Amino acid sequence: MKKKIVIVGHEPLTLYVFKKFYISEFRHAGYIVEYRDISQLLYPKMKIPDKIEDEWLFKISNLQEYINSFNKDNPNEIIYIAELPCIWRNRKLFRVLRQKKRVVVHLNLYITIILPLSFWERFLLYKGKFIKLLISKIEQFAYKVYQLIYDFKNYDIEITSYSELKSNIPVFTINHSDFEHAQSLTDTKPIVSEPYAVFLDEYFPLHPDFEFYSGIKSTETEANIYRQKMCKFFDEIENKFKVKVIIAVHYKSIYNDGVFGNRPLIKYHTCELVKYSKFVLVHSSTSINFAVIFMKPMMIISLNVFTKYLDMMNRTEYISAYFSCPLVNLDNPAYSITEPKIDSQACNNFLYTYLTSKGKEKMTNSEILNDVFAGL
Repeated sequence: MKKKIVIVGHEPLTLYVFKKFYISEFRHAGYIVEYRDISQLLYPKMKIPDKIEDEWLFKISNLQEYINSFNKDNPNEIIYIAELPCIWRNRKLFRVLRQKKRVVVHLNLYITIILPLSFWERFLLYKGKFIKLLISKIEQFAYKVYQLIYDFKNYDIEITSYSELKSNIPVFTINHSDFEHAQSLTDTKPIVSEPYAVFLDEYFPLHPDFEFYSGIKSTETEANIYRQKMCKFFDEIENKFKVKVIIAVHYKSIYNDGVFGNRPLIKYHTCELVKYSKFVLVHSSTSINFAVIFMKPMMIISLNVFTKYLDMMNRTEYISAYFSCPLVNLDNPAYSITEPKIDSQACNNFLYTYLTSKGKEKMTNSEILNDVFAGL
């Protein structure tokens, strides 16, 4: 009899999360898969659209409910997948999770381009937020001391598509879920019939991660100013390149019609939209993965307000340099629009660093994960 899989998730269960964690595939392989939603324990005011219900979904809103959910478990019959940050505020959650020799897996499905910054470079980048940076470093140190005192590690194994990961625990490589999704699009047809460019929306600046993970809360007024600038830019793109701009909206977004000048807003079809597009417009979205896979020219868009959002400005600049794409700052009065580009060699390097690895690109993640979990 196969073990049960329990996913401890820091976000509500949405269609995106359901697919991201291969819940259907695990169940098809014979596993019972339970999802423990601890979002309201971690972030009581978090609201995410498109939540779904499931017979094996359990919502946990306080620490005692969290502890009780583990007390009823038989750890010898369960594999735990923990999707929560290893930070000071979560120390008690990990301590409970690691009791009774539970097998805990980190299924890292959100890997994206990593900025090669030293501590000193990060210090200069965040010098305006020195106190916050200092507190973060102290909490990291305190968390490690807490681990030593209570003798636990975060995970037993790491599963990731990042081929250069260095770890002191066993690492198994899989394909990025974006890579696997792209490989499955063999018989699809374009959603949009006319020539178009696709904008990879990040629900800026109202993305809930800014508020709950970075402590930055933005207003609808700020969002409207941003959208006005983007709409003006989209007008220029459409006039210059004779294409329609389509908005691939972020899965956490809550938009009313017309927010981007009556341009089509399409959710949950980013991969298809990128595949059949002429080129891609983007800030720093992780969906650049699709542009890389399909080798689509990109134009990177920046604004001065990005400096408020930690490394978002640096990330746009780094993506532009990495892929040799034009970078346009909409707050520069002298900005010019040039032909979107992408470096094919950089795409290949990125593909085999972050999205897949030699020998795994022909395998499905269901096959890989079943092999790994069968041995646990």
